Amino acid sequence: MRTIMSRAVRIFAYLVCLMSVGLAVRSQQVTEIEPGLFSTSELKASARITTQKRILIRSAESLSGSLRIDTAKGATASLTYRIQARSDDKKKGIDYIDLISVTVISVVDEIRIEMRAPNPAPWEADVEEGLVLANLTLPPGSALDIEAVAFDVTAKGPFRELVIPSSMGRLEISHVTDKLDVNTANQRVLLQNISGDISASTTNANLSARGLDCREQPAKLRNESGDIKIDSVRGELSVRNRYGRTEINGFTPTGTGSFVRSSSGPVLVEIAAMTDGRLVIVNEYEDIELRLPNNLSAALALTVDDDGTIDVSQARFMADVVEHNHLNLRLGQGTGSISASIRGKGNILVHGEPGD
Repeated sequence: MRTIMSRAVRIFAYLVCLMSVGLAVRSQQVTEIEPGLFSTSELKASARITTQKRILIRSAESLSGSLRIDTAKGATASLTYRIQARSDDKKKGIDYIDLISVTVISVVDEIRIEMRAPNPAPWEADVEEGLVLANLTLPPGSALDIEAVAFDVTAKGPFRELVIPSSMGRLEISHVTDKLDVNTANQRVLLQNISGDISASTTNANLSARGLDCREQPAKLRNESGDIKIDSVRGELSVRNRYGRTEINGFTPTGTGSFVRSSSGPVLVEIAAMTDGRLVIVNEYEDIELRLPNNLSAALALTVDDDGTIDVSQARFMADVVEHNHLNLRLGQGTGSISASIRGKGNILVHGEPGD
């Protein structure tokens, strides 16, 4: 009996919490901040959090907006937000805002931030909008799951984990230590100071990353019809790109194998250092350019198609195999391994440091 009563009390408290949040939103004054754009004042919600709890952020598919996440010392998840609507009709704009709710709920193992709207949305697609502009502050080392497809996300850690399984918004993520898994489409991705299990993808936009530590397992970066640019990376990479430029600078390969695969886009790889490890670069219909330090110790295997050429300049090497479309050479002791091959029309260019 006590168990049933306590469960009933918890359910009642949960419903009261939802009702109070909904009433708080509707009691806010709505103003027209620019022609056709209506907004509440700044609203606030918070919940106590421990490091064992994950943060789940979920939005209705009909809602768009922005989500900025920062960290601060403490044991509270603090949310500030504005609900907005875009419409040529003021009454409609206010009505749309009344239909949108934001709740922050604490359960046993997670904090849930829900941004709700009717389905189907009452606003006319491509003409009207329902929006939430939110700022969330979390303790350092938090773990997040974000299911907000139409939101731009800016997240500055340190976070333990950050997962965005599907998005159509811009993503700017920094300082994640254990796991990053983000996927968007038609929008740019910017990553900085990421380590651990790393996976990121986009299409028709640029993917940029800086300061990757992927010595535990390969960082997986994917793009389609957009550029990939990576600066300062140590460990293993698994990069795939089509119809875009791939540029990797300051790369220190380690581990059993890094792979860079491209099609119909040039590839440039600058090696910072390499004492062991293996790097494989494969391209189709475009050039591969390798920039190598003077003190590199690696064996190189370079292969082009019949119409391609191999050009090695400013590098001291010992040639093992020299053929029309194939060149094997050693730099230093040859402890590392680098192979580069072109399938289709394309050339391989290898440059040592000037003055060597």
